[in-house]
Amino acid sequence: MVQASGGASVLRRWLVHEMRQILRLAAPVAAARSGLLIMIAVDTIMVGRVSADALAAYGIGQSIQVPMLLFGIGLVTGGQIISAALFGSGKRAETGAVLRTTWWHALGVGILIGILCQFGEGFLLFAGQQPALAAAGGQVLMAIGWGIPGMLLYASTGMWLESIQRPLPGMLAMLVGNLVNILLNFWLIYGGLGLGPQGAAGAAWATTLVRWLLLLMLLIYIRQRVNVAEYGLHRACSEVGRRCGRELRSLGFPMGLSQVTESSAFAMMTLMAGRLGTLSIASYSILFNLLGLMYMFSLGFSTAAGVRVAAARGRSDALGQLRAGLVPVLMALVFSVTSGILLVIFDREVLAVYTTDPGLIATTLPLLFILGFVLVPDGVQSVLLGSLRGLADVWPAVVIQILGFWGIMVTGGWWYAIHLHGGIEKLFIFIGLGAVIVAVGLCARFVLLQRPARFGLA
Repeated sequence: MVQASGGASVLRRWLVHEMRQILRLAAPVAAARSGLLIMIAVDTIMVGRVSADALAAYGIGQSIQVPMLLFGIGLVTGGQIISAALFGSGKRAETGAVLRTTWWHALGVGILIGILCQFGEGFLLFAGQQPALAAAGGQVLMAIGWGIPGMLLYASTGMWLESIQRPLPGMLAMLVGNLVNILLNFWLIYGGLGLGPQGAAGAAWATTLVRWLLLLMLLIYIRQRVNVAEYGLHRACSEVGRRCGRELRSLGFPMGLSQVTESSAFAMMTLMAGRLGTLSIASYSILFNLLGLMYMFSLGFSTAAGVRVAAARGRSDALGQLRAGLVPVLMALVFSVTSGILLVIFDREVLAVYTTDPGLIATTLPLLFILGFVLVPDGVQSVLLGSLRGLADVWPAVVIQILGFWGIMVTGGWWYAIHLHGGIEKLFIFIGLGAVIVAVGLCARFVLLQRPARFGLA
C-alpha cells in the first residue's frame, strides 16, 4: 500500500512538472499562433461588415494562399526541431547556423509563393468559381503574396526563439501586430485619409504590412537581447550550416508536404463550399475561422510537444520523450472538449460577432453544433503530429494524413455535399470524420515507436 501510494505520488509530481513545462512553452506559443488566426478573424469580421460578397472574396482568397504558406512554414519548422535537439544536447553555439540556414530557405520559398499568388484570379476561374468572385479573390491573393516572404522569415525567427526556450518575444510581437492590423483595417477596408474603401483587398494589404512588421520586431529583439556569440549567430557560413541545410530539407520537406496535404484538403473543401453559393462560402468562412482559431491553441501544445520531445531526443532521454509527447495530447483533449461545449452553449453570441446578416445567421447557426464535435479530433491530431515531429518521424504522418484528409474528408465531402446535394452540413461532418481517422492513425504510430526496450523494460 505504501509503495503504491509512493508510486502515485511520484507519478503525480512528474505529471505536474511536465504540465508546467508544457504550459510555459505552450501558452506563449499558443498566443502567438492564435494571434495569426485572430488577425484573420478580425479581418473576417471587419470585411463581413462590408458585404457577404466581400466576405466570400476574402475567404476564398485566404483558402488558396494558406496551403502554399503552410508548406513554407512546414519547411522552416524543420529548423526548429533541429535547433531544439541541439539546444537539448548543450550545443547552443550551433543553433545560430540553423537559424541562418533556415532564413535562406524561407526567403527563397517565400518569393516563389509570392509570385504564384499573383496568378490567383486565373486559378480561381480554372477551379470553377464565378468571374466576379474570382476577380475579387484574385485581388486578395495579389496583396497577400507581397507579405509571404516576410511571414516565413518571421516564422523562422520565432520558431528558433521557441527552440531555445524564448517564446515570449513572438507572443508580444503578435500582440502588437494585431493591434496595428486593426488600425490598418479601419483605414484600408473602409477608407479614409484620402483613400477610398478597399474592402477585402484592403484587409489583405493590412495583413501584408503587419507581417513585415512582425519580422522587424523579432530582429530588433535578437540584436538587443540575444548573446550572438553564445548562439553562434555571428559566424560565417560553416560546415555546420551546410549540414544543417541538408538536414533541414530532409526533415522540412515532408513537414511542408504534411502541411500542404492537410491545408490543401481544407482548401478543396472551401472550393466545394464556393460551388454551393455565396451564402454557403460565407458561412463556411466563419466556421472555418472558428475551427482554425481553436486549432491554433492546440498548435501551441503541438509546438511545445515537438520542442520538448526533440530536446529529450537530443539528450537520449526515452522516458522524457514519452512524457513530453503524451502529456500535451491530454491537455489538448481537455481544452478541445471544453471549447466545444462552450461553443455550443454560446452559439448565438459567437455568431453575432461575425455577422448581422439574417440569412447568413440562419445558415450558420445549426452548423456550430457540428463544429463543437469537430474541434476535439482536430485538436488531438495536431498535437500528435507535433510529438512525432519531435521524434523526426515525418513520412508516416504524411501517409496517414493523405488517407484521412483526402481519402475520407475530401472524397466523402464531395460525394455527399456536391454529388448528392447534401449541402455545407455534410462538408463539416466529413471534416470531423477525416480528423478522427488522422488522430487514431497518428496515435497508433506514436505508441508503436515507444518500444519497451527503450525504457529498459525488455
